[in-house]
Amino acid sequence: MNVFYDTYAIMSLIEGNENYNKYKNNIIITSILNLAELYNIFLRSHGKQTADYWARKLNFNFIGLDKDSIIKAVEFRFIHRKEDLSLADCVGYILALKNNIKPNTIKPIPYKLESMYSSKTARTIAIRMKNHISPRTPKMILPINVFFKILYSN
Repeated sequence: MNVFYDTYAIMSLIEGNENYNKYKNNIIITSILNLAELYNIFLRSHGKQTADYWARKLNFNFIGLDKDSIIKAVEFRFIHRKEDLSLADCVGYILALKNNIKPNTIKPIPYKLESMYSSKTARTIAIRMKNHISPRTPKMILPINVFFKILYSN
Protein backbone atom coordinates (compact mmCIF):
# COMPACT_ATOMS: atom_id res chain seq x y z
CA MET A 1 0.00 0.00 0.00
CA ASN A 2 1.30 3.47 -0.87
CA VAL A 3 1.40 5.90 2.01
CA PHE A 4 2.54 9.50 2.22
CA TYR A 5 5.17 10.06 4.92
CA ASP A 6 5.17 13.32 6.82
CA THR A 7 8.33 14.40 8.62
CA TYR A 8 7.20 12.82 11.88
CA ALA A 9 6.71 9.45 10.17
CA ILE A 10 10.15 9.65 8.57
CA MET A 11 11.72 10.52 11.94
CA SER A 12 9.86 7.60 13.53
CA LEU A 13 11.36 5.25 10.92
CA ILE A 14 14.85 6.59 11.57
CA GLU A 15 14.43 6.32 15.34
CA GLY A 16 13.24 2.71 15.03
CA ASN A 17 9.75 3.32 16.42
CA GLU A 18 8.15 -0.16 16.62
CA ASN A 19 4.86 1.17 15.24
CA TYR A 20 6.69 1.92 11.97
CA ASN A 21 8.54 -1.40 11.56
CA LYS A 22 6.11 -2.55 8.87
CA TYR A 23 7.11 0.49 6.77
CA LYS A 24 10.89 0.29 7.16
CA ASN A 25 11.51 -1.32 3.76
CA ASN A 26 9.05 0.87 1.87
CA ILE A 27 9.98 3.63 -0.51
CA ILE A 28 9.29 6.89 1.31
CA ILE A 29 6.66 8.80 -0.65
CA THR A 30 6.83 12.41 0.49
CA SER A 31 7.37 15.96 -0.72
CA ILE A 32 10.64 17.80 -1.12
CA LEU A 33 9.44 20.10 1.68
CA ASN A 34 9.38 17.16 4.10
CA LEU A 35 12.98 16.38 3.16
CA ALA A 36 13.87 20.03 3.78
CA GLU A 37 12.18 19.91 7.19
CA LEU A 38 13.93 16.63 8.05
CA TYR A 39 17.30 17.97 6.90
CA ASN A 40 16.79 21.09 9.01
CA ILE A 41 15.99 19.00 12.10
CA PHE A 42 19.18 16.95 11.71
CA LEU A 43 21.29 19.96 10.81
CA ARG A 44 20.23 21.78 13.99
CA SER A 45 20.42 18.78 16.31
CA HIS A 46 23.28 16.65 14.92
CA GLY A 47 25.17 18.71 12.34
CA LYS A 48 25.71 18.71 8.59
CA GLN A 49 27.33 15.26 8.36
CA THR A 50 24.32 13.51 9.93
CA ALA A 51 21.85 15.58 7.91
CA ASP A 52 23.68 14.68 4.68
CA TYR A 53 23.82 11.01 5.70
CA TRP A 54 20.05 10.67 6.17
CA ALA A 55 19.25 12.70 3.06
CA ARG A 56 21.35 10.22 1.02
CA LYS A 57 20.51 7.00 2.87
CA LEU A 58 16.71 7.06 2.72
CA ASN A 59 14.91 5.87 -0.40
CA PHE A 60 12.66 8.81 -1.35
CA ASN A 61 10.04 9.12 -4.04
CA PHE A 62 9.00 12.77 -4.18
CA ILE A 63 5.52 13.80 -5.24
CA GLY A 64 5.80 16.90 -7.37
CA LEU A 65 4.52 20.20 -6.11
CA ASP A 66 2.26 22.32 -8.24
CA LYS A 67 0.91 25.82 -7.84
CA ASP A 68 -2.63 24.68 -6.96
CA SER A 69 -1.42 22.32 -4.21
CA ILE A 70 0.81 24.98 -2.66
CA ILE A 71 -2.05 27.50 -2.64
CA LYS A 72 -4.45 24.98 -1.11
CA ALA A 73 -1.84 24.00 1.50
CA VAL A 74 -1.35 27.62 2.50
CA GLU A 75 -5.14 28.08 2.71
CA PHE A 76 -5.38 24.89 4.77
CA ARG A 77 -2.67 26.14 7.12
CA PHE A 78 -4.40 29.52 7.43
CA ILE A 79 -7.76 27.90 8.22
CA HIS A 80 -6.07 25.81 10.94
CA ARG A 81 -3.56 28.44 12.09
CA LYS A 82 -4.38 27.82 15.76
CA GLU A 83 -3.12 24.24 15.35
CA ASP A 84 0.45 25.42 14.60
CA LEU A 85 0.92 23.13 11.60
CA SER A 86 4.09 23.35 9.55
CA LEU A 87 3.78 24.27 5.90
CA ALA A 88 5.42 20.94 5.03
CA ASP A 89 2.67 19.08 6.96
CA CYS A 90 -0.06 21.04 5.19
CA VAL A 91 1.51 20.44 1.78
CA GLY A 92 1.75 16.75 2.65
CA TYR A 93 -1.92 16.52 3.62
CA ILE A 94 -2.96 18.21 0.38
CA LEU A 95 -0.64 16.12 -1.81
CA ALA A 96 -1.80 12.90 -0.15
CA LEU A 97 -5.41 13.92 -0.66
CA LYS A 98 -4.83 14.99 -4.27
CA ASN A 99 -3.04 11.72 -5.12
CA ASN A 100 -5.43 9.47 -3.16
CA ILE A 101 -2.60 8.30 -0.88
CA LYS A 102 -3.11 7.51 2.79
CA PRO A 103 -1.08 9.88 5.02
CA ASN A 104 1.32 8.04 7.35
CA THR A 105 1.26 10.05 10.56
CA ILE A 106 0.08 9.65 14.14
CA LYS A 107 -0.54 13.35 14.59
CA PRO A 108 -4.13 14.58 14.56
CA ILE A 109 -5.08 16.05 11.19
CA PRO A 110 -7.42 19.04 11.16
CA TYR A 111 -9.92 18.71 8.38
CA LYS A 112 -12.11 21.07 6.48
CA LEU A 113 -11.74 19.09 3.30
CA GLU A 114 -14.91 19.78 1.39
CA SER A 115 -13.45 22.95 -0.12
CA MET A 116 -9.78 21.92 -0.31
CA TYR A 117 -9.99 19.52 -3.24
CA SER A 118 -12.84 18.31 -5.34
CA SER A 119 -11.22 14.91 -5.70
CA LYS A 120 -13.08 11.67 -5.10
CA THR A 121 -11.18 11.23 -1.83
CA ALA A 122 -12.25 14.63 -0.50
CA ARG A 123 -15.88 13.96 -1.39
CA THR A 124 -15.71 10.50 0.15
CA ILE A 125 -14.24 11.87 3.37
CA ALA A 126 -16.80 14.68 3.49
CA ILE A 127 -19.69 12.22 3.02
CA ARG A 128 -18.35 9.76 5.59
CA MET A 129 -17.57 12.52 8.07
CA LYS A 130 -21.04 14.02 7.76
CA ASN A 131 -22.36 11.72 10.48
CA HIS A 132 -19.35 12.38 12.71
CA ILE A 133 -19.09 16.18 12.64
CA SER A 134 -21.78 18.66 13.45
CA PRO A 135 -22.54 20.95 10.51
CA ARG A 136 -22.25 23.86 12.93
CA THR A 137 -18.65 22.97 13.78
CA PRO A 138 -16.44 25.31 11.70
CA LYS A 139 -13.38 23.08 12.09
CA MET A 140 -12.35 20.05 14.05
CA ILE A 141 -9.28 18.12 15.02
CA LEU A 142 -9.91 14.55 14.06
CA PRO A 143 -7.70 11.94 15.71
CA ILE A 144 -5.86 10.09 12.98
CA ASN A 145 -7.31 6.68 13.90
CA VAL A 146 -10.86 8.11 13.58
CA PHE A 147 -9.94 9.80 10.30
CA PHE A 148 -8.69 6.54 8.78
CA LYS A 149 -11.63 4.57 10.17
CA ILE A 150 -13.99 6.99 8.42
CA LEU A 151 -11.90 7.22 5.25
CA TYR A 152 -11.44 3.48 4.75
CA SER A 153 -14.77 2.22 6.10
CA ASN A 154 -16.89 0.26 3.67
